[in-house]
Amino acid sequence: LKLMTVIKALEIDEDMEEAGMIFLTILLSDIMEYYDDPNQAKAQFASSQGRKSKEDQVDQEEGFRASLLVFLLETLKASPKNKKGSKFRKNFKAVVKSLDTDGFENMF
Repeated sequence: LKLMTVIKALEIDEDMEEAGMIFLTILLSDIMEYYDDPNQAKAQFASSQGRKSKEDQVDQEEGFRASLLVFLLETLKASPKNKKGSKFRKNFKAVVKSLDTDGFENMF
């Protein structure tokens, strides 16, 4: 079971309930601190294959990836754990890079 499959149920947007925001922040922070190899962290965010048509799946995946990327950049980028040289930072950068297919990070 991939993390993306689990997180998709949360509907990440500005109307997300506070409890959902707290849960997601803690979950993603723990993931960023857990893995020694950034490739392992990136693998948690790999797309999953569903039963929808390929075009529908790609559109839905793009929207979700963008929402998750914005959440990461607005919430976890400012984390006190995101210090130069830390495991958190290495994993954070790797995950953001894997999610950011359009160079969106440069806007933040």
